[in-house]
Amino acid sequence: MTEDGLFLQQLPKLHLKKIAEIRFSVSEPSKYDLSAIKKIIDIEMLPDSAVRAFANEDDITHSDIQAKIILIGKLLGYRTFTPDQSKVSRYGKLGDLCSEQKLPSEYIAERLVAKVRNIDVIWFDGEGFPINCFEVEHTTDITKGLLRLYQIRKLRIKMFIIAHDSSRLKFTAEVNKDPFYHVKHEYVFRTYSELNDFFETVKKFALQKGSFLNEDR
Repeated sequence: MTEDGLFLQQLPKLHLKKIAEIRFSVSEPSKYDLSAIKKIIDIEMLPDSAVRAFANEDDITHSDIQAKIILIGKLLGYRTFTPDQSKVSRYGKLGDLCSEQKLPSEYIAERLVAKVRNIDVIWFDGEGFPINCFEVEHTTDITKGLLRLYQIRKLRIKMFIIAHDSSRLKFTAEVNKDPFYHVKHEYVFRTYSELNDFFETVKKFALQKGSFLNEDR
């Protein structure tokens, strides 16, 4: 800009390398106070590409996966417990995320309580009956997780192994061996990517449910 007026100088065509892309939603932000959703606000801040990467990258920790399972259970209305109450994840301290600080044991045989207490994450119904249990095999041998779950097989609940997709073949081979073969229908294998997809679906459901039912009032 000069005293004589405003002049624009044409610049040569620039060739820029795309580094990243951040997408912004045009929809109105939810005004509903859903405490469980607020626990995972950090993941909402990431672009879609980062969310996909988060499900697969090595920087995810065992505690991060446990936290995600706990939050899914909470959003679905289950009581949740982990023995790792003091561990910290990117979502917060696991003990703060769980609904239960002590293992609900009303419907668990006394001889099984010590074994159940060591499972990574357990979901209970409102009365305290165990519904689903989860072992996260992040760096350990998947066979060890199967063995821990096998010890509580008499509870007749779904037993989930959460691991990298590369462990799927190992899981399939192991559950077809003794002693797992006899209860292999009780075992379920899920990858981090599948867990993340379910996590996103449950979050959307919780927000829509809260909005539709006006649960902030």
